[in-house]
Amino acid sequence: MISVFGWHYPAGAEHDPRAPWNQPSDCEKCDGTGQVTVGKGDDAYLDDCPHCDGTGLEKTAAQIRAECEEEKADMERDDV
Repeated sequence: MISVFGWHYPAGAEHDPRAPWNQPSDCEKCDGTGQVTVGKGDDAYLDDCPHCDGTGLEKTAAQIRAECEEEKADMERDDV
């Protein structure tokens, strides 16, 4: 299989959660702190980053796929 970058991965390697290319990086919205400033001036306070859910890490492709599959299963269950 060829990656989006043109590299060849062994079969199934692009989905391996332990592979270095599937490791999460620091969240760009909170700079990896897990906290964002909400409000302005005297009303400002720190809250969990909504982008990374307060973990400080970007979600990996495997995590996003799992969340999508879970949401799909929930919708199918609700349709019954």
